Amino acid sequence: MNRPPGSSSSSGDPRPGLAGLPAGIQGLLQEGAAAISARVNLLALELRRARDVLPKILALLVLAAVVALTGWFALWVAVALLLVQVAEWSPVWTMALVTAVNLVVAGVLAWRAVAMVPLLALPATLHHMTVKNANNPTEVSP
Repeated sequence: MNRPPGSSSSSGDPRPGLAGLPAGIQGLLQEGAAAISARVNLLALELRRARDVLPKILALLVLAAVVALTGWFALWVAVALLLVQVAEWSPVWTMALVTAVNLVVAGVLAWRAVAMVPLLALPATLHHMTVKNANNPTEVSP
């Protein structure tokens, strides 16, 4: 049976490749929904982590302020008196030492708090939701 060009087949579908088009579109929509769902779940997890980290950062900053402001009155008064009376240090040098030690402790606590700040930026969510440009890669190859 030779058919002339342009005539339809016996099934009535002139283009058999289009029969699976609705199923393909439905599959794409399902895959798109799954991808969005995964990213929303990732965002929720990172927001939960950010919610948990923020109070820790604030607590560390408050602790740094407490150490910087009240540490002198608790431990360092005793140390200063000991150095002045037993070691016969000058009161000026004793005060300088106590102040320096308290500033170092406060600096270490503040540094630790600042080191936690990038956790609030949701790095994994940004990584998964950012479209990479093939013409401008973000990673430098060796």
